[in-house]
Amino acid sequence: MHKLILFGLVFILIGCSLQVPYIVTTDNVTVIQRLPEGGPNTNGVLHLKVKGCRYSYDLIPTTQPVTKPKASMTPITQEPIFDFFKDKQNNNRKFFEHATNSSGSCFVVAKQNGYYYAITARHVVQLPKAKITIDGQKGEIVSILNRVDAAIIRFKSNKKYPIYKLSENAKILDTVWLVGFPGDVTGIVRKFTVKGSICNVSKTEIWFSGGGAQGMSGGPMINSRNEVFGVISRFISTLQPCDNFVDNVPSRFFMYELESILIKERIKNLTKKS
Repeated sequence: MHKLILFGLVFILIGCSLQVPYIVTTDNVTVIQRLPEGGPNTNGVLHLKVKGCRYSYDLIPTTQPVTKPKASMTPITQEPIFDFFKDKQNNNRKFFEHATNSSGSCFVVAKQNGYYYAITARHVVQLPKAKITIDGQKGEIVSILNRVDAAIIRFKSNKKYPIYKLSENAKILDTVWLVGFPGDVTGIVRKFTVKGSICNVSKTEIWFSGGGAQGMSGGPMINSRNEVFGVISRFISTLQPCDNFVDNVPSRFFMYELESILIKERIKNLTKKS
């Protein structure tokens, strides 16, 4: 009896201070919902919702047969000349607009003049007539990068978010985490963190070995010092030399674009004041 009471006291004094992570395991993917000590601060990784539209069209058959004029011939080879744009105009098309929604992740990298600036993946927000909501707050798209899968967005909030430092010092075998908001089979979206390592670094990509899930796109690849090496872009189940490969766009691709935007905003505000 005394041993049982002693065991209970030890459990209360020691066991209650332990933070056991809640681990969810799916096929070849292990994600951690609550980080153990030593992991990054994930409070600056936010859920991103996008409302936009997509277009489609149907060809409308004409009631009367269309006779195409005789094609003109080249003066030397006497081959027919086809006008691509003119041929397209002969097709009667009816366009349709379909409302569509998407969601992903983003992370805060700066604050200036009351705005938080965040990074996400381009494919998450690149919809016609896109309207975005960040952590339940209205946001706007600032810049969509052309060459890589990244975009810069911003929003205003009374909440306090940590601001992540962008780093170009990713090295192979570094321990890092992917953080984002995938949906589960029931449709519930939660913040998940996947621990793994960097298995390849190139000029245009950083490969992560450890897995991921749809909906984490736009989230950061981050280390324990809260330094972001890249933004999550795409998932591929098998690709040598990595297992459960995740492709990330390196920070350098959007680091200088962000600096340029912040400088222009500062100059604009100084001009207004003067």
